[in-house]
This record gives sequence, C-alpha cells and structure tokens, in this order.
Amino acid sequence: MLLLPGNPIRTARPRLFGLLVAGALLGLCRPPSLAQSPSYSITLALADTVAGAVYATERTWCELPEAVQTAPATPFSADTSAIPWQALPAGVLAQAACTHHRFTGDSLHFGNQGWLFEHLFRFEIVRRRPHTQRADTMTLTLPIQQHAFVTHVDLQAVPFQAGHFDLTDQLQYEVDTARSQLLIRVPPGFVWEPRQQPRYPLPR
Repeated sequence: MLLLPGNPIRTARPRLFGLLVAGALLGLCRPPSLAQSPSYSITLALADTVAGAVYATERTWCELPEAVQTAPATPFSADTSAIPWQALPAGVLAQAACTHHRFTGDSLHFGNQGWLFEHLFRFEIVRRRPHTQRADTMTLTLPIQQHAFVTHVDLQAVPFQAGHFDLTDQLQYEVDTARSQLLIRVPPGFVWEPRQQPRYPLPR
C-alpha cells in the first residue's frame, strides 16, 4: 500500500471492538433459549434395591428413518409426534439407527446438546443377587413423543420387577412453554404391569 504524507494508516480495531461489545450486549438481551443450543438429560434410578446385588443397564438408543419423522414447526414449538407408535409400519425398526451403551449401578444419568424428539429408548436392567448365579431382567421401553428445545426425562424411584414395561402411553408430559422445556416422567400412582411381548423388537 502506498503511504502519502498526512495520510495516517487507519485500523479496524475500534470498529471491531464496537461490534464485539454490541454482539455481547445483544446476547445478554436475548431470551435464554435463543442464546443456547437444544439439550436433553435422562435420569433413571431404581427403588427398593437388594443389598449386595449387582445392577447393570444396557441402553439402546434408536433414531427412526427420516421418511417417517415429524418435522417440527419451529425449534421451540411443542409439536406432538405423528408417528403411529402403537402400530409402527413394517420395516421401520429394521431401518432405525441404534447405538448401545452399558451403565453399572442402580442409577444412571446422561445428557448433552441435541434433540430427543421421536427417539426411541430401551433400558435393559439386569440384577444379579449376591451368592447366586440368578439374574433377573427388567426392560423399559419409551419413545419421546413431544418436541421441545430442552427435554428432561426423569424416571426416579422405579421399582425393580422382572419383565418388559412399555411406557409408550404411560408417561406424563409437562410443558413449560415460556422456557421451551419439557419434563417427562411417570405419573404419580403409576402401577407397573409388564407386557407379555415387547412392542418394539429393537435390533441388538
């Protein structure tokens, strides 16, 4: 660049600093949901555990194929799933993308950034009693049927019973529209009754 006498070099620092300050102030003025990313958390804890027993849980987490997914109106809307969970079309589960993770202990908790809408979970909880080779398995299956920017699944004080428990139609959905948050839990007084056959034969 050619420098001429009386023409000082102009830098972009003052303007850049001003933009940074303005951006920071704008971020402070936004609603919390707009300044964050979508997130989720899931908590599962057993009640009436047996002293000395060893517990382990296998989590299967599946996302159904895009062709059957429901498109939310906005990132913050509380849309309800249009998927027929009571009778999924043939072949849908075979095309689901599933991951597996193993937890030890009688409780688990995980969370991260992302969406849970229309994801399907299976928790296989195995209890091995002390001084015996006997192992009992309790299986919980639940799809997330409502959309939210922030989703919390709270399964506390679950009484361990051997068998398969389908929570598709049993969960209670509580929406906080102002915060774009969703709390999913088992309703008070829920009676745990196992199914004869699992509704969702998920891949292993």
